[in-house]
Amino acid sequence: MQFSDVPRSGLVPGQVLNRLPPGQGSVPFPAFFSAIGRKGYTGYCSYEAPNPAAWARDPAEVAREALEATRGVAR
Repeated sequence: MQFSDVPRSGLVPGQVLNRLPPGQGSVPFPAFFSAIGRKGYTGYCSYEAPNPAAWARDPAEVAREALEATRGVAR
């Protein structure tokens, strides 16, 4: 299962490169992760957020930030 957040201003049709780490946009991630937990999902979860601003940064830093953000909303 792949996940990413979307801007609070909403998505612009045709633009898919504006995804964000969990908690920085409008997706209710605590409810989302709670729901998949209740369903018994035990597979992989993968943060995948196409975003040119993230691509321009150090990949290790971006990955660390995403992991911390995910842990913050998946409790």
